[in-house]
Amino acid sequence: MTLEERLALIGKIRRTSAPPVLSTPINDDIHTVVLASSAGDNTIVVSPGGAGFVVVEILLWQGTGAQDWVLRNGPNTLLQMAAVPVGSGLVLGYAAEGKHHFRVDAGQPLVLNLSIGSLVTGFVKTRFQ
Repeated sequence: MTLEERLALIGKIRRTSAPPVLSTPINDDIHTVVLASSAGDNTIVVSPGGAGFVVVEILLWQGTGAQDWVLRNGPNTLLQMAAVPVGSGLVLGYAAEGKHHFRVDAGQPLVLNLSIGSLVTGFVKTRFQ
């Protein structure tokens, strides 16, 4: 097929439906970069005005030195991971509309506790409620 024939064919193509639209606008989500390297508690997200929020996507990656992770809703444990090795981590993809991976109570921060303080990087997407 020549270039002219391809262009003519493209000109005949007609869109029969609208392109897909995300049901939840991206602007409703807050993207927070994570750079945690202190042993003990590392506050990842603080809720403004004491509102609660949900985690709709999270990616955390162990950069150096294996260590234990504890992800917490203030003082309450959400997830524990023992001896997370270098080059691995936690990946929970974008949650469907109306869904979430974790809920953080009003007035509480999302905290990542590290056993030895090796670098953890990544991001968290949250939606305040």
